[in-house]
Amino acid sequence: MIVVHGYGSNSEEMEAFIKIFHADGYNVLAPDNQSFGGSGGKYIGYGVKDATNLEKWARVMNSDHPGGELGLFGTSMGASAVMYSLPKMPSNVKFAIEDSGYASVEGELGGQLKRLFNIPSFPLVPTVNLYVKTLAKYNMNDGNTKKTLKHNQIPLFIIHGDADKFVPVKNAYENYRNDAGPKQIWIIKGAGHIESRSQDPDTYTQKVTDFAQQYFK
Repeated sequence: MIVVHGYGSNSEEMEAFIKIFHADGYNVLAPDNQSFGGSGGKYIGYGVKDATNLEKWARVMNSDHPGGELGLFGTSMGASAVMYSLPKMPSNVKFAIEDSGYASVEGELGGQLKRLFNIPSFPLVPTVNLYVKTLAKYNMNDGNTKKTLKHNQIPLFIIHGDADKFVPVKNAYENYRNDAGPKQIWIIKGAGHIESRSQDPDTYTQKVTDFAQQYFK
C-alpha cells in the first residue's frame, strides 16, 4: 500500500490509516508530499506535483519488490493526488481509495475564496495559476478528475462526509461521475473533513479492507 497524507499534514499523522492496512497484513509506504514533513521542495503541489511523485514511488516499489501488487490510499489533498496519478500508474496498481478528495484544484481554491472571503474565483485563481506555472513548474488545470478519471479502469472507492466544509461533499459525487471504471461511493452522514474514520472506526475499517481484499490476490 502507498498511503498519502493531505494538506498541512505529514506521513506521521497518517498513523491511524496505516494501522488499518498493517493489521490486514499489508506493507505500507507513507511518503511525505512535496514541501511537507521531511520532503524537500519550496512549493506545495496541491495534488498535481504529488501525483507525479506518487507515480514515481509506485515504480520504485516495483523495482524493489518485483511481482508485487499495489493499492493506493489518500486523504484530502493526498486523495486528489491519488486520483490525479491514476492515468500513469503501472498495471499492478489494483485499486485506489480516496477519502475527502477534491475534484479540481481550481474548484477547491475558488470554493475556499468564496467561503472564507466571499470573493469570486476570477480573476484571482487564474492569476495564481500563472505564478504556479512560472515558479512551481506545474499547471493547476492538470489537477482535475474530469481529465484524470475519464479513462480510468483502476477500481476506485470514494469516501466523503456530508458535513465536510473544507472539501464539500459535491466533490465526491463529481469524482464518482467523472470516473469511467469500477467504483464505489460511501457518504457518511454528519462527518466533516476526514472525519469518517473517527466517527465510526469499525465500519470504516471493514469497508476499506473489504474493498482492498476484492482486488488483492
